[in-house]
Amino acid sequence: MLTNSLRYFCLLTALFLQIPCAVSADDPGRSVVLRLQQRFDDIRPECSDGSAAINCNGVIIRAIRDTSNPAFWNPSPENVERKGVSFSYIRKDVGNERLAGDSGLIMAPLGEPSEQPLTVRCVFPLNAATDSRIESCGTEQFPLPCHLSGVVDIPTWQAHFAEYTGTKACYFEPTAQWFQFSIEVRQHFPHPVHRTLWNEVVIAPWPENIPDKLPLEALYYSGEGLERARQMQDSFMAATGKFIPIVQIDLTRTPVFYYEPKDQRVQPN
Repeated sequence: MLTNSLRYFCLLTALFLQIPCAVSADDPGRSVVLRLQQRFDDIRPECSDGSAAINCNGVIIRAIRDTSNPAFWNPSPENVERKGVSFSYIRKDVGNERLAGDSGLIMAPLGEPSEQPLTVRCVFPLNAATDSRIESCGTEQFPLPCHLSGVVDIPTWQAHFAEYTGTKACYFEPTAQWFQFSIEVRQHFPHPVHRTLWNEVVIAPWPENIPDKLPLEALYYSGEGLERARQMQDSFMAATGKFIPIVQIDLTRTPVFYYEPKDQRVQPN
């Protein structure tokens, strides 16, 4: 049986698209899409426990460059060396229209129970060239987070970004206050095109070869990325024996998330 929240969003989606509401407990792909859309539309600045919004709303995604890698979920040696794995965070008020890649993975909210909890190390309003930063977050000039470097409000951030841009600017701590601020400053970029691009969230590397313990919720594709998403679905099934749904993301439409049985290489048991 559907929960009340899933039933509500199913009905809203059905009304908007003028299609039947056909989600059931036996249809995990469609249930996932409804959860993703619900979190995407939830723009609360913090969770009920006062922690950063990434723990309870929005959607955490990671573009995967080599989808033919049978262990695509593992941090790379470079990720381990720099102590960071790069993700993006999408939410209705983030405003981006583009993703870092056309296929990848989606994580469940970090505040939900998981056999392998994940830890956010730092956040950026824009792609920040974290592969060249000190431990993925700081720079030689700004080894400390933004608020300890004098960047504490919109005017000081605008001046800072104008001088250092995204690749050399300071980083934000992943507290509720500064995580939300990293979203709010996106409305104040010097060039509107910046807001259409993705932000960056750095998460600490996790142990290798534990796909069934990670909080993986789905795989995604956009544009021409379906076959690459199918490669990852095959790899995940081979490693775990479990179905993980492929969903389409289109940030220029409403709703943003779509699930089609024909997109799946395999079907849920």
